[in-house]
Amino acid sequence: MLGLSSAYELACRNLSVVLIESGWVGGRQSGRNLGFVRQQGRALAELPMMMAASQRWRGLGHELGSDVQWQMGGNLRLTNDPELASRYERWVADAASLGLDSRVVSRAEVESILPGVSEQWLLGIFTASDGHADPIATCRAYTAALRARGVQVCEGVPVRNITLAGGTVAGVATPVGEVKAGVVVLAAGSGTARLARGVGVTIPWQLVRQTVILTDPVPPVTRAAAWTGELFIRQDMRGCLRLAASARNEIVLNPAGIRHAGRFLSSYFANRSQLRVRVDAPSLARAVLRPLQSASGDELSPRPRVDDVRFCLERAQRYFPGLGAVRLRRAWAGEIDATPDALPVIDGGGGPSGLVIATGMSGHGFGLGPIAGTVIADIAEGTEPAFDLRPFRLARFHDGSRLQPAHLM
Repeated sequence: MLGLSSAYELACRNLSVVLIESGWVGGRQSGRNLGFVRQQGRALAELPMMMAASQRWRGLGHELGSDVQWQMGGNLRLTNDPELASRYERWVADAASLGLDSRVVSRAEVESILPGVSEQWLLGIFTASDGHADPIATCRAYTAALRARGVQVCEGVPVRNITLAGGTVAGVATPVGEVKAGVVVLAAGSGTARLARGVGVTIPWQLVRQTVILTDPVPPVTRAAAWTGELFIRQDMRGCLRLAASARNEIVLNPAGIRHAGRFLSSYFANRSQLRVRVDAPSLARAVLRPLQSASGDELSPRPRVDDVRFCLERAQRYFPGLGAVRLRRAWAGEIDATPDALPVIDGGGGPSGLVIATGMSGHGFGLGPIAGTVIADIAEGTEPAFDLRPFRLARFHDGSRLQPAHLM
């Protein structure tokens, strides 16, 4: 998403742009996420950018000339944990100071947002200005807009390494030849850290895998994007539910993640109820092979967990018994590239001259995408961005200035 949006913004400024994608556009995390576009729950450092992104989403389909299936149905977060309920209330007060419309909602309001739900919760918060969109439709819309502007979109072309000349970015090397460029925007998701290492830049990151399911169409459940404390729920325009288990996220074993494990300890302990680590033969084999596959552009797609699929279907039917049988249409998995403080890296000064790094979105890249692309384009063009980017500097992981994880769970 960040590569697409930044390429689009640069093309709109009449700059020469080439987009290089190792697979197909939207084939990795950009097209595998749930499609939540939420301001609610963001770290306060990230919230101004996300509020601007939310405004942009409302007209994004019209701007790009293709339907992104945007729905502004709000975002609902629910909890039965008293400690989390207190955090939710504090967060709402802090967000209100920045002008966000988040508020605590009554049980009656929860039932109006999730009609027919059989459960009750201790506390809920709701942000009516939040929404959701379709990830694949959005990626296709950006791609079509790029091609309409004459941008060359190269799919199935892995980048082997970033090339330098005299310590300055000179382009990228691919199996079909070198692409020369004075500026390279490195927004390769899970492949970013490997390419950055090739030019002497260390990015601490970890991958977190999440299983997502798509059901057959069901009667109307909600226009909101909702989190019940154990299940993410979004209903698309066809009536299909997209569901994911929030407490069954899996830390992906890989050499880079193991190398930086110490940096993630505070984040892990703060979120350990939401995370799992599997140490079995298939996981270890994938970890060993991953660096080679990543370098060749032949990385295996993450696989959904059967037990997570069952969990999502069971919970959906328990929450909404009036729906009857909820039938699975498709399941997939995505891999979120996370940083130790769960804030992105957006930085034009963290490596050789001409390198702009945009990575570690920690599950926020889709929602932030339209405005993050503007910020990245500003950095690439040498224009002062409209937002305070100090919390997103890469150097924070090396000079001791990084923030503690500050997102709502």
